[in-house]
Amino acid sequence: PASHSILADLFPPEKRSGALGVYGMSVPIGAFLAYAGGGWMMQHLDWRMAMVAAGAPGMLVAFLVWLTVREPRGNVALREALKPKATTVSFADAFKELARKPTYWQLIAAGVLVQFVAYGFASFYGSYFIRIHGVGAPGAEWDLATMGLALGTMVGLSGAFGAWSGGFVGDRVRKFGVGWTLVVPALTMLVSMPLFALGLYQKTPLLAVIFFAAPTIAGTFYYGPTFAAVQSLARNETRAVAVAVYLLISGLLGMGLGPLFVGILNDVFKDQQMALGVSEAVANGTGLIQALVVLSLFNIWGGFHFFMASRGLARDQEG
Repeated sequence: PASHSILADLFPPEKRSGALGVYGMSVPIGAFLAYAGGGWMMQHLDWRMAMVAAGAPGMLVAFLVWLTVREPRGNVALREALKPKATTVSFADAFKELARKPTYWQLIAAGVLVQFVAYGFASFYGSYFIRIHGVGAPGAEWDLATMGLALGTMVGLSGAFGAWSGGFVGDRVRKFGVGWTLVVPALTMLVSMPLFALGLYQKTPLLAVIFFAAPTIAGTFYYGPTFAAVQSLARNETRAVAVAVYLLISGLLGMGLGPLFVGILNDVFKDQQMALGVSEAVANGTGLIQALVVLSLFNIWGGFHFFMASRGLARDQEG
């Protein structure tokens, strides 16, 4: 939230989608490091060293940020807000102000569904390739390290491209009206859904990874336009709260329930398959594919909320 607020002060509204999109590229780049490094460590090291390797760089980055990042001072409105005489806005007042704007809730609903799909899928990436394509088994086309590198490369490249292109396109279509910045993410959600489902039925792990690039792009494309819209709905004094509440709700419901939803559906579909006399191993793989296909349908719901937000953005945004 603090980073988003600082970026909103550094960039005017017509350039915020692009700036926040570039900032959002850090997420898939980090995912590349996690998948590629995690796959290698699964094969060569134990889980304790994986945790150390994941946590240690964060301490270094935190130290560098502390030494190098300063509050922006070029924004007149920000300087005024930082003066001691400025009125402090409480969390309750900020929340009440934001809660009165329907567009804000449409964006939160869209964010919940984007993360519901993205994290529900990502949590079962490894399970899918192991169960369906036999990754890691003797004689399999891929071992675990290869899977991690392939997934990491796909997530890193397509995710970073999605975040960058979403911000770039958001800034360009804004000239047709601020609502258009959210129409494009709505369309990417709809287009990615059938490609997501097709990828699940590919015969080779490489083809599956290629098809999975589409939902990964859609899962980051929304970043710049959405957070630029959230910033436009808030005043200088409430920007960080606007992002914090958005991330809290979308994280709790999207990241929290997406993997759980897929796991429950997987069990239901597996039991149905086993009742038909299918072996447990085959039923578990088929059940996972069916669960992920159902998950992909939530992209339609998410696209609907982006479209509804696009209709009210001009009305609800701050001057």
